[in-house]
Amino acid sequence: MAVIIHTSQYSNGTANSLLSSASLHILASYYQPLIGALVAFRSYMPVWAYIYLLVVVLGSVYSMYSINPKSSYYVVGEILSTFACFGLFFIYFNIINLSQIIVYSTLMFVYMLYWSVWVNRHHYSFFWTPANEFVQTVELGENETLEEAVFSIKIIKLLGLAFIFAMSIPVYYVYFKIVTGN
Repeated sequence: MAVIIHTSQYSNGTANSLLSSASLHILASYYQPLIGALVAFRSYMPVWAYIYLLVVVLGSVYSMYSINPKSSYYVVGEILSTFACFGLFFIYFNIINLSQIIVYSTLMFVYMLYWSVWVNRHHYSFFWTPANEFVQTVELGENETLEEAVFSIKIIKLLGLAFIFAMSIPVYYVYFKIVTGN
């Protein structure tokens, strides 16, 4: 699209003003589909859902790169667990329309729970072992007493469980909203 302005009709300031407004109009019309797609994309789910799903993806990527050696079933299981989480959110926010919503969402939810329990099974000894016994397996600092170490481990356990619970709330919320039909 070309805009031709005859400067003989207008003073120099008017011609520059018209040129600048024409270029802004051309840019706006050029980027309008992209801006429209961004606005339409945002309207499917609230911002917190996008942020949560981004955290899920980042956690899965970190989990896949932090475990060595990686087995093929672990990578596939982690990817399927991430897809199951996305599926729950897509079902709840009506991005995916299925005939048996409760069945599919329950399968996704159960798989996510199974996978999170199975893949993290080696971390549970930290939570199940009493702090007094667990402190015997770690090195104490130079000025740290046994009682301080036990107290620190209890705090770490409590904060770890609180973090796990807090990160699970959106998934439980979405699943129970699907099941109750709200």
